[in-house]
Amino acid sequence: MARGGDGMVDVELDEPPLDGEPAADRGRPAAPTVPLGERLRRAARRRWPVAVVAVLVLGVSARVSDAAAARDDAAVVAGFSAVPGVAPSLRVAPREVWRVEGRAQTVAGLVLTHGSTPDGVVLTARDASGGVVWTAPVPTDRASPAAGGARPDCAAADDVLVCEVTGGGVRAPNTDAVLGGPPDMLLTVRSDDGTTVRVEDATGVVDVAVADADLVVARVEGAFVTVERTDPRTGEVRWSVPLPQPLADGVPPDTLAIDVEAGLVTVEDALGAVIDVDDGTLVGAWPRPPAGPITVDATTVGFTVWRPAVGASWFDRDGSVGAWFPGDPVRTEVSDGSAPEMVLVRIDGSLQAVDVREGFHLWTRSGVERVLLRIDGLVALEGDGAVRVVDLRTGDLLWSVGVPGDRGPDQAAVTDGVRLLVVAERDGGRRLVARDLRTGSERWSTPLQPGRAGPAVEGGLLVSREGRDHVVWDG
Repeated sequence: MARGGDGMVDVELDEPPLDGEPAADRGRPAAPTVPLGERLRRAARRRWPVAVVAVLVLGVSARVSDAAAARDDAAVVAGFSAVPGVAPSLRVAPREVWRVEGRAQTVAGLVLTHGSTPDGVVLTARDASGGVVWTAPVPTDRASPAAGGARPDCAAADDVLVCEVTGGGVRAPNTDAVLGGPPDMLLTVRSDDGTTVRVEDATGVVDVAVADADLVVARVEGAFVTVERTDPRTGEVRWSVPLPQPLADGVPPDTLAIDVEAGLVTVEDALGAVIDVDDGTLVGAWPRPPAGPITVDATTVGFTVWRPAVGASWFDRDGSVGAWFPGDPVRTEVSDGSAPEMVLVRIDGSLQAVDVREGFHLWTRSGVERVLLRIDGLVALEGDGAVRVVDLRTGDLLWSVGVPGDRGPDQAAVTDGVRLLVVAERDGGRRLVARDLRTGSERWSTPLQPGRAGPAVEGGLLVSREGRDHVVWDG
């Protein structure tokens, strides 16, 4: 080795030979003794455990991420679960679980049917999987002997079901649908085991609604109506309010309908009235005009009274008069009451949004046939062959998607607060599609059988009606 200068000494490197390597070959690459293919296979065998570990780590990470996303999604859906008409989670496509023939009603997660037995009429409750939870006798001896026998129609009031029983038909609680006339009795049973709690004569009762764990009952005597709040378990009357105006001549008493909205009892159709649900204070009352029925819509900031040929008057919750505006009422199929100062009206075929506190008209959209939902400051509209989701306060279009012009069976407004179900036509068939409520992006789709609609929400379950069958879906 050349010297680099003073102070440097010659050094010769010496290292022992590798095992099996001749000393004369030191410092020169050894000729390969193993074929290249075998060496590559050996290298691959040394690397595959690392690759497997990497794949396993990625798989576990993906599953953890999916689980976290599912938990987050479930938490958001749970936040909307108290909204009437909101579906269980639609994260995955629902499917039919079971069906039952004949008329059925879904209440508080129970599917109720009734039928005749040698011992009389029996009410049967099944859970979401179709298993029988309980059966309860219906005391038919107190029902009218009209054709068809006693038929119950039930609503949940906390821990009990209150069933309107009529011998000739059914009147649905919390709606103005009359399916055979007013009830003959009110039957209260425990929702967990069907035990009969109380049977009450329903003479004069024209409608009932649920207020927390109580009932609100409208009774007619002569031409006058009394509204009272009662405990269905004991019959105790919390408050009773006679309405000041009589029913107009020729107006059937059973067209009167009551509901409980945002802490107010609303009376509409045959008469108009608003009552504080807590203490029974009569906030306002209006006679039915000759031009037609009264409609009352309550929110957390006030209520609107719609009178044909008069228009709409908005009142705050103590009954003070606020804005007046023209137009006809618009019913929203599913609503969480968001943006309560906003009222939707139909004027000359267009949908208009009015800020009732300020009295301002905010936006207009034409061609709207249905208002599907109003949730979290959004409103979903259907018409002109499309579903459109707009910002409720501004009217700005967020997204839209076409729907079949000849839709066949109507698809009910179904949302879990995160997704909205719409019908699409693809490859000659119809599909039920879940779209993100805020972006419109597709989450999943599933085929629909010809002539079949997707499910609707009833009593907290997804159900549909096919011929004589009541179909229950999972979700």
